[in-house]
Amino acid sequence: MSCREGTPVVDLLYCLPDARARVEPLSSWFRIVEAPSPPEEAVGFYLWADAEHLELRRAGERRGAFVTVEELARRSAQGGDLVRACGVAAGRRTAVLDVMAGWGVDALVLAGLGR
Repeated sequence: MSCREGTPVVDLLYCLPDARARVEPLSSWFRIVEAPSPPEEAVGFYLWADAEHLELRRAGERRGAFVTVEELARRSAQGGDLVRACGVAAGRRTAVLDVMAGWGVDALVLAGLGR
């Protein structure tokens, strides 16, 4: 996890070697690190991918909130609509808080788009 302008950003995606091909389309948004298991040295939040889904995990916890890679890719492809709905103007940094009671997929898409 890193910080951009004081805001925590999830930028690492750890994955099983078998899951690498499934998460490769996300490599423009996240640094992908192959690992045999979720990292024990992680701090804050990170992404973990296995053969079935992608999880947002908090360091030290065994499970996280998850979404399938296919769903995230589908939503990312439609990210322009989400960015416009949030009122994000081109070339201007805007803070967006996802407070809905879902899995945070829209927040992941916005984070991946650098918003």
